[in-house]
Amino acid sequence: MLGVIGETWRDLGDPGTILEGPMDMGLEIIYGVGAFVLLTALIFAVLQYHFRSRRAAQTGDDVTRERYERNET
Repeated sequence: MLGVIGETWRDLGDPGTILEGPMDMGLEIIYGVGAFVLLTALIFAVLQYHFRSRRAAQTGDDVTRERYERNET
C-alpha cells in the first residue's frame, strides 16, 4: 500500500489499479453537475421556443425578411 496525504491507492501491482477516495467522488460530482446544467439549458430552450409570443415571432420574421432582401448576414 502506498499512502498519499488525502488520497488512497490500491496495491500498485494490481493491473486494475484505480483511485479511491475523495478524488473519485469529486469527478462524479462534477459529471453530475455538468449533466444537470446541460439538462436545465435544454429544458429552458425548449420552453422559450414553445412559449414565445406571436409578436416576437413576427418581429423576428420581419427582420429576417428585410435582411434577406438586402442580402445581409
